[in-house]
Amino acid sequence: MNIVKEICTKYDGTYTAEERKNISSPAGALIFQFQKGVFFFEGKKIIILIDEIGGAAYGTNPIQLIIQISNPRNRILRIYPKFFIDKVLDFILNRDTKDIPTVLRKRFQFDGDKNLIHKIVSDQNIVQHLGKQNLTLYIKKENPSSLILSPSRGISNIEEAIMFINILKAVGEKI
Repeated sequence: MNIVKEICTKYDGTYTAEERKNISSPAGALIFQFQKGVFFFEGKKIIILIDEIGGAAYGTNPIQLIIQISNPRNRILRIYPKFFIDKVLDFILNRDTKDIPTVLRKRFQFDGDKNLIHKIVSDQNIVQHLGKQNLTLYIKKENPSSLILSPSRGISNIEEAIMFINILKAVGEKI
C-alpha cells in the first residue's frame, strides 16, 4: 500500500488516484501516477498531493502537504533550503537575520512577511523540528488561503508524514 493511501485509511479520509501512465522514451520506460488524499488531522483539513514518477527517471516523489489557512490575508511566505548563492549574498549584503535562530539561519532562506517570519522562528517547537528537516514551506500569491509544505526527498513512512503534518499545522497556527 502506498503512503497516501495508508494515511487516508488511518484517518478516515478520501483517496483518489489516476490510472498509471506508461510512456516509452529514449531514456527508457517512464511511469506516472497522480494521487490525492484528503483527511482531517486534529481538526484541520490536510490535503496530500503526489505526482509519482517511476521507471528510468526515478527520483524523489514531488509531494505537497497542504493546510487551509483560517484567516487568509495577502501574506507572502517562503522558507526554503539555502543555496550557495544565498549564503554568499547573506555575507555580501549583510542581511538582517539576527532574530532568526542560528540553526535555521544556516540552513534556510526566509522571504516574505517579516512579522510572520518572526512569529514562526520565535516558536521553539517549530525551530526544533525545522532545524532537522530539508523542506520548503510557502504560501502562493495566487492562493493565499493555503500553506504548502514540500519535503525535498519525499516521505517514506506514516511517522515521517505525521511529523511533517505537525510542522505544517504549527506554522499554520502562527498565520
